[in-house]
Amino acid sequence: MPLNSYESTLLAALFTSILFGFYISTALRCSLILWNRFKAKGGVHPYLLATHVALVILVTTRCIAVLVRAMLPSINKTYTIRAMWSWDTLFVDSLWMIALLISDAFVCFRAYVVWSRNIYIQIFPIFLLIANAVFMVYRLYVEADSELAEIDGNKYLRRVENITIIFMIATFILNVFNTSIIAYRIWSVRRRTALSRAVPQDALSNLVSLLVESAAIYTTVLVVDIILLGLGKILFLVFTDIQTPLIGIVFSSIIVSVTQGSAFGDTSGGGGGTSGDHVTWPRSSQGRGPIPTEINMHTIVTTQKDAIQSPVSPGLGKTNFVDSSPERYGQGYIDLGSKADLDV
Repeated sequence: MPLNSYESTLLAALFTSILFGFYISTALRCSLILWNRFKAKGGVHPYLLATHVALVILVTTRCIAVLVRAMLPSINKTYTIRAMWSWDTLFVDSLWMIALLISDAFVCFRAYVVWSRNIYIQIFPIFLLIANAVFMVYRLYVEADSELAEIDGNKYLRRVENITIIFMIATFILNVFNTSIIAYRIWSVRRRTALSRAVPQDALSNLVSLLVESAAIYTTVLVVDIILLGLGKILFLVFTDIQTPLIGIVFSSIIVSVTQGSAFGDTSGGGGGTSGDHVTWPRSSQGRGPIPTEINMHTIVTTQKDAIQSPVSPGLGKTNFVDSSPERYGQGYIDLGSKADLDV
């Protein structure tokens, strides 16, 4: 038996509540790590902080609004959802679309960092991001057209559906592009550095890290939502509502990894504890800067067994082995040079 609109709203409120619980835990951990980083370093990256604060406000407000809107019809015994052009529906939808734009902007920033701050690789995504902001404003304008809704309800619904699909497809293209280049960059670098390891990394850990850092899980949910919306299935309301807390979970986790220095391309190991061992590139002892390498910006998480003594070549700094006892660091640490060029 197919779901009606109110049953879908109740189901969406249920899954939203579950994901919101996970998000609260993730957001609290993220706040604590950012605070520890601030105390240890005297500051945090302003973009990471601004994104975290914005997500806390948006996710919390929208999840509470979704729950209230699901309960009110039951309290009033109407058992129908609010009109699409009502002020509260417009408010909830605007929060959803703003959260999507924030996540899109963060994915663009993440890809920019992972690709050695190459701005040219982000020209196309930034264009899509600007276009999506225009689509968002236009969608709210179409959705607020109560006069058309009263005159011709079918035409009103078609217009809202069409602009919603355009908005989500633009978001999907942007996320697929950035997710793909982030995942490829991480995979290719880890593959190239695998030969330098005495003990190979766990494949499952690499896969989970890849999915989290590239935001592939969020992109998958976006695909399902677009398919359901295109097929006219009312179940799309469920996937639309769960996107906001899922965005909060995914991108708060990325902020945690970046702040701790365990994310790919970042070696900021202060404030939130160490992310493992960092291998950075050797510098010339004669002050000529970094020795050319095929890859110039990456974090490689190693284990204690990765610390293999290598001969010291003339003109290069020595390989320093710091006490790797669990009581002191928990893992071994190899320092082959300065990490200044790698920090976010």
